[in-house]
Amino acid sequence: MVDNFGLVLGREPGEDLTQPPSIYLNRPEGIEFVISELEEIINDLPASGGASIATQNAAHTLLAKAYLNRAVFLATDENTNGASAGPFTFSAADMNKVIEHCDAVMGSNMYTLEDKYFDNFSPTNTDDSSENIFVSNNVQGSNTANTHSRWHMTLHYNNQPDGWNGFVTLSDIYDLYEEDDMRRSYTPDYFEGNTGMNAGYLVGQQYAADGTPLQDRQGGPLVFTPEFSLTSSNELNGIRVIKYPPDFVTNNTPGNDYVFFRLADVMLMKAEAILRGGNATNGDTPIGLVNDIRIKRNASELNTIDLTSLLEERAREFYWEGWRRNDQIRFGTFLDSFQEKPVSTETYLLFPIPPSALSTNPNLIQNPGY
Repeated sequence: MVDNFGLVLGREPGEDLTQPPSIYLNRPEGIEFVISELEEIINDLPASGGASIATQNAAHTLLAKAYLNRAVFLATDENTNGASAGPFTFSAADMNKVIEHCDAVMGSNMYTLEDKYFDNFSPTNTDDSSENIFVSNNVQGSNTANTHSRWHMTLHYNNQPDGWNGFVTLSDIYDLYEEDDMRRSYTPDYFEGNTGMNAGYLVGQQYAADGTPLQDRQGGPLVFTPEFSLTSSNELNGIRVIKYPPDFVTNNTPGNDYVFFRLADVMLMKAEAILRGGNATNGDTPIGLVNDIRIKRNASELNTIDLTSLLEERAREFYWEGWRRNDQIRFGTFLDSFQEKPVSTETYLLFPIPPSALSTNPNLIQNPGY
């Protein structure tokens, strides 16, 4: 709520539900509430448990996120609650808190970087992954998390499994990868006999499970192209993404748990906090932390690292995990122009408050610019 809308509504216990809520927290108040609540209860959470359990390590990771983004939320217009595009002042104290909470997770020795990257997102990922810290549990055979949309929304009608031929990604992101980077393209063993595609990014000729080249709806080759336009694309244009490998047992009601926090994120948050002025601990350096991840992903080691290249690494590591907007706002690039997008205004640093909420609560004021 703080990140997306800049406003958090709440009620006191026993409050009259027919009346508008009595609690209104703006962005600075909201992030302080999140931090204070987590710090108050963290020692009462279980020290260990499955990735779907809110453990102390899950709280440490969320606290690291909160302190890392605290400067963004504090930079709010007092009169309009409008968000700022930065640049932001990241205090050394906040960055040291990020490092403290990252060290708590890393020092627990409960997680390791996964040798097979896509095991973090597989139909049995909570069992397969040694890296996931906190996930949304999704039971195979039910449709609790709608995880199948993660591949249905991007695959073509004639892919196996088929899809809705919707979302694509941009070639600028695809071009950030080295050719052998596991995150760009990898074929899990269980894909054999079930599909002709790979996990990661789908580009070029697509194949059936038996290796037969697939066709588009007109009978031509089903070839996904890097070129894409928002206004003049056809069914072949655009690179497709398979971050969550399909569940070939129950395609429409899969078992993939939705991932919120992973060890790689903790490591890159620590690297960022050091780059932003925090004190390095335990012999860790930003370049060392980044390269530890890159080695696991079969990517070459970097010689140097700065905030620009760190944001690129976060793009490579966390695509389709829901952190890109948050990252770009913190790094000050969200409003910039990029492929298919012109420069945008500060209005879009927040989402609009839905009309349904405005119409039922006379105390709400629409976010600036909408």
